[in-house]
Amino acid sequence: MKTDKDKYIVREDLIKFLDVAKKVDEKLYEIFYTHAVLGTRISELLLLQWRDVDFKEKRVTIPTLKRDKKSGLTEKRKNTRGELYVIFPITLSFENEELFRILGMRKQKPGDLVFPLGRRNLHNKFKEICKLAKINPNYSSHSFRHLQGIATYQVTKDVVKTALRMRHKDLKTTLKYMHLLDRESKEISGKVSDYL
Repeated sequence: MKTDKDKYIVREDLIKFLDVAKKVDEKLYEIFYTHAVLGTRISELLLLQWRDVDFKEKRVTIPTLKRDKKSGLTEKRKNTRGELYVIFPITLSFENEELFRILGMRKQKPGDLVFPLGRRNLHNKFKEICKLAKINPNYSSHSFRHLQGIATYQVTKDVVKTALRMRHKDLKTTLKYMHLLDRESKEISGKVSDYL
């Protein structure tokens, strides 16, 4: 049975995971390293296109899924299975040489997907690497996102900045990521936009 502890990959396990991924398949390492650094949802990672990566400015525009189709700031993209998604992009800067080294080694055509893979295949590879790395088999690729949320909060000490970085609409979602829901939910609640 999964517990809350299973949602949060610890840094030591992340390092083991990435070491094993690198030994198994360099391309898997590239995918999972990028996923961990960007803190994306898998769906966002698999919709990332080369036009979203700015090597000169060291910026990545993350194609965040948008449920509100009325917004004029959206675009539509297809994943490898041809499923159509409505996108609301957010651009983030990264001072991470390894990330841009990895992305720079891949074939780049502006409209192409950076990682043209299926979600299920990636999930299966994730579980296989967890087993080989001898780490918690209940981790999921979303565990990287939880670690990114915790790390962002530890650096900023700011729930709103963390929520923006994680692309959360509601601060309670961000607090859940940081194990702070019970302690801070009385002081902080509502939509992120209320604090801007």
